[in-house]
Amino acid sequence: MTLYIALRLRKLSVVYWFKKPDDVELYETQDVIVNTQHGVEVGRILRITDTKPANLDEETPFVTEFVRVVNDDDRNQLKDLCKKEKEAFIQARKKIEEHQLPMKLLKAEYLFDCSRLILYFKSDNKVDFRELLKSLASLFRTRIELRQIGVRDETKLLGGIGCCGKPVCCSQFMNVFYPVSTK
Repeated sequence: MTLYIALRLRKLSVVYWFKKPDDVELYETQDVIVNTQHGVEVGRILRITDTKPANLDEETPFVTEFVRVVNDDDRNQLKDLCKKEKEAFIQARKKIEEHQLPMKLLKAEYLFDCSRLILYFKSDNKVDFRELLKSLASLFRTRIELRQIGVRDETKLLGGIGCCGKPVCCSQFMNVFYPVSTK
């Protein structure tokens, strides 16, 4: 019987599905390393099911291959990666100030293999960051991806406490943000 795995990569709300490999014992909430279209990433298994999900793209899947379950060496590498992300955040914020761009840097995130650095930012207007991208690429010597996100995505990324006293719904369980009217 074919089993399917729901996997969340990074902090944003997208859930990816892929077929479970037969030779490995996997369970929910387990961290795994997978190859994706962007590079090697660490993800958390959210669910394992035998029913084929409707949004599974078998022709061009985003998760291309299961590599292994996260081990102790990988956890140490993740700790080092976290330190590297903090340094990248500080340096990228300095570069944004040097270029005097109207954007707020929210988070810096490396892929597990350090092949790509993703910088999440918020801005009210469209920002021309071509010069910034050049200086960041020369500084970090890796592929840089700048992603502009909205207010609700910012809340999902950073978290927070809602007016009810609990963690905000955006950061806990909401995967799709539907438009909210003022009426």
